[in-house]
Amino acid sequence: MNSLRFGIAPSRSFPGGWEEMLEVVLRHGFTGVEFKYELPFILPGRIAPGLIRRIRKAAQEEGLFISLHAPYVNIGALIPVRWEAALDEHRRALACAAELGARTYTVHSGWVEEQYATSALLSTCRDLTVEAVERMTD
Repeated sequence: MNSLRFGIAPSRSFPGGWEEMLEVVLRHGFTGVEFKYELPFILPGRIAPGLIRRIRKAAQEEGLFISLHAPYVNIGALIPVRWEAALDEHRRALACAAELGARTYTVHSGWVEEQYATSALLSTCRDLTVEAVERMTD
């Protein structure tokens, strides 16, 4: 029987980056952490060279469960250029997840703004989301 493991994820108001989040996890004895791959956490210059390797090494040494939270981009975008851009951003995040040794990758589905959410558009958005996830898993 698997035992329950307690992890933590930073809120959008967390004042630090990934290194500070790792410190919180280790200091307080959490067994897992979900890092955010979206602003403000992934801003250029916020992730120092070698940080991903240090996180992976610490996770291996401490037996931590690592998850990566996907960027908030619309993988159900109805405009093709936006859909492709979202898919590209997810691919970069997936490469980062692989480098981290993440065991999970959390995705939010695509969306249509409520005022435009006809059943036909919602159906198309769902189809695009499914296609994006299929392409991401290739």
